[in-house]
Amino acid sequence: MAAETNRSMASRGESGYVWDAFISYRREPPGQDLITPWLREVVHRVRYWLSEELGGRPARVFFDAGSLDVGVNWPDQLRQALLTSSCLVPVLSPQYFQSRWCLAEFGSFLERSRTVPPYHTPIILPLVLHGAKWFPPEAQRIQQLDLSRHVGTVAAFWQTARADELDQLLQMFASQLARAVLEAPPFRPDWPLVEPEPGDLPRRFPMGQL
Repeated sequence: MAAETNRSMASRGESGYVWDAFISYRREPPGQDLITPWLREVVHRVRYWLSEELGGRPARVFFDAGSLDVGVNWPDQLRQALLTSSCLVPVLSPQYFQSRWCLAEFGSFLERSRTVPPYHTPIILPLVLHGAKWFPPEAQRIQQLDLSRHVGTVAAFWQTARADELDQLLQMFASQLARAVLEAPPFRPDWPLVEPEPGDLPRRFPMGQL
């Protein structure tokens, strides 16, 4: 499976975390990538600004650009990356909540957040693509950065004024993300993981079943 990730797998060190952030998004079918090229550019900028906010050290951002077939098991690579990431950046849209992979990633961090003290620095920092009114209550209750006015599906987007506005938003977002990384709860090798549901894609967000 092809993956576009930060390949500098630094040793875990004392913290136990390998990744600063895990980018969770709905993967598009091969040959039908409309949003993914835009998202790659967004992740590239988040990684840059996050590195600056962390004092210049390389930011470790996990971003897997491969596709996931409905019938396969959850890849060990994704499971391990999720377990060893200090925070989650879900890229939300109505279709995000129709993906069993996305539900598992989001649900795993939602369960993790329930194990940390109240009022702890958030470990889920969502970016919104579109359609926030369709999100389930569990997602709507989390503070989000709405990028819906700054999403582009054509390469020419990056030559527009909206792209400059987006870059400024991502710079501010990186500051919040850096705080989440620096104040992440102590690593636990037994963080809860919600496995993807087998069979058909879910029609509703199943957090109430956890």
